[in-house]
Amino acid sequence: MLRLEEFIRTGKVDCFGIDSSIEEILGILGTPEEYMVNGKEIAIYKYGELEFTSKRDKIKQIKFSLIDVREEGSFDSSGDNYVASISVMSFEEMLNLLDSLDIGWQVNERWTMSRQVCISTDSKVNIFYNLNLRCFDHLSISKS
Repeated sequence: MLRLEEFIRTGKVDCFGIDSSIEEILGILGTPEEYMVNGKEIAIYKYGELEFTSKRDKIKQIKFSLIDVREEGSFDSSGDNYVASISVMSFEEMLNLLDSLDIGWQVNERWTMSRQVCISTDSKVNIFYNLNLRCFDHLSISKS
């Protein structure tokens, strides 16, 4: 299961990160639930809400969709074990969570638009808040 705290803190899912090979992912996670090809070099591998986008067999984006997901991610803060469902957190609760976990963040102006706010962590993970739905809809990390 995806540990959201680890992903937010490091930008990695287990041992997978940007520039990991798609063979590594397939070797550990197996056949994806969905597989799409976009052009000759781009492929998307979906495992539930987790999505890997590859270019020339190297991971270029990792995305975790929170829309329609109410699964809970475990976080440990100040020695207390508590469960927080990121998709239903308020914006303020997310900032408080990042601060309590000592994860640096800033508003990413490039990806903040009229109905979306993006928070980027020090590890380059982008956390997207949908102002229409009043919820976080996905987290991602991409190679520029």
